[in-house]
Amino acid sequence: MALVSVVICAWRPRADWLRTAVRSALGQRDADVEVIVVDDGSPEPVEPLLEGLGDPRLRCVRKDHGGLAAARNHGIGLARGQWVRFLDADDEFPADSTARLVELARRHPGAIVYGWTTFCDAELRPVWAMRSRVRGDARVACVTGRFSVRVPAMMFPRVLLERVRFDPSFPTTEDWDFLLRALDHAQVAGGDFEALRYRRAGGGLTADREAGERDARRAIAAWFERHPEARGTRTERLARGYLHAQAARAAVAHGEPRAAVPEALRAARLAPGALLQELRLGGLALAGKLRAARRAE
Repeated sequence: MALVSVVICAWRPRADWLRTAVRSALGQRDADVEVIVVDDGSPEPVEPLLEGLGDPRLRCVRKDHGGLAAARNHGIGLARGQWVRFLDADDEFPADSTARLVELARRHPGAIVYGWTTFCDAELRPVWAMRSRVRGDARVACVTGRFSVRVPAMMFPRVLLERVRFDPSFPTTEDWDFLLRALDHAQVAGGDFEALRYRRAGGGLTADREAGERDARRAIAAWFERHPEARGTRTERLARGYLHAQAARAAVAHGEPRAAVPEALRAARLAPGALLQELRLGGLALAGKLRAARRAE
């Protein structure tokens, strides 16, 4: 049975959520896993939070604080598996997800494989599911916002991660930038099964809206530098429209509806489909918040 490395990065984690994440990684059925917890220089060391989880497959390593991208790269450097998964310290894996991803990877050698994500409330109660039908070459789908898959719902060949790493210069949108580069080297294969339970305890968008927009523009500019043949095409128009649609949703989420209006108008002109998608995601997030509020009453 081939080894899968699970990298969990933690910085000031909530202890019970971290333990839930680690237990879910160690509890993968019909899969050979190792779990690497990277303490990204938390003020209080993370390792004591894992007491009682003694398992030879579990390692906890500590490094100077450098952000999520640098912590994931550190974990990749320690990984011994044929494939690598990433898990945030407040989420969890369904028990059979890794085995199903391995089965999918064996049918599609060299591919990035994925399942769907269940968005949950703070108590990990399901709210809605994010699915994607993209298969094969996902480069254009990703740059235009049509590849809706979270990185922890994926599994990556380790040989790919030897070529493509996360960029620590991105304090936000590091996942999107990473995927845009990784998809230049691998196709994708998706399965109709749950691969991730994502705990939406906050707003789900970066707290620094301006930084998020700046990094998204930088990621997309780098993509068109690598793909000059796509400049001036429908792909560029849709990609620019997607950026405006994202900016509109972020402005609304941050309580700035006036800032959202011009961004929404630009998105409607360039890529109305992207705007509708962002409105749908925003509506689902709002519905989830309302449902959680009712549960708390």
